[in-house]
Amino acid sequence: EVNRIGWEYDKKVDGDNYTIVDSDDPVQRAVELLDSGEADFLMKGSVKTAQIMGGTLKYLKRSGRMRKGGIYSHVGFFQIPSYPKLLAVTDAALIPSPSSELRHRILENALTVCGYLNIEKPRVAVISAETVPPSVESSTEAHEFASVYADRDDVIVEGPLSLDVAMDPHSAREKNYPGKIKGNADMLLMPDIEAGNVVYKSLTVSS
Repeated sequence: EVNRIGWEYDKKVDGDNYTIVDSDDPVQRAVELLDSGEADFLMKGSVKTAQIMGGTLKYLKRSGRMRKGGIYSHVGFFQIPSYPKLLAVTDAALIPSPSSELRHRILENALTVCGYLNIEKPRVAVISAETVPPSVESSTEAHEFASVYADRDDVIVEGPLSLDVAMDPHSAREKNYPGKIKGNADMLLMPDIEAGNVVYKSLTVSS
């Protein structure tokens, strides 16, 4: 099947340019290829998310690449035609209802990834309803969360921000948003996996 598709797209599957590897346990085999240096990246195919995440987590622990006390969190990057730069979303797949302490660690993981991609001083929008009434717990937490980063020189963290203020300069102007993130966020830090998954899938489907 892969050879047939390769032929249709004029791609030569000859062992030098592309190699087909059959396996009854594709995740385990893919991790072995990664570990041996024969592969550079894992790309999720038709296996379930839990399978590939479980396989890679075991690999990180076994190889000693999982830092003691570290967490495994998800960062998705989007290249949206109507947006001028890459947009990161975290965490939309792994940690269901992170505590404030866990969200700080989720953000630090995501900042590490931004560093690998040479995104300097990323602008992080802590997503929630943009007002801070006591009845909206995630907004109150977002305000407190962002204040921790007020003196950091390597990142701009503001919240609570609604999605439109985070991604649309016109909305930010219309709402007289006073902060630095005026529709130009580099990263959306989500309050929980439900909100993260909705945003993640919405961007995937609609963009």
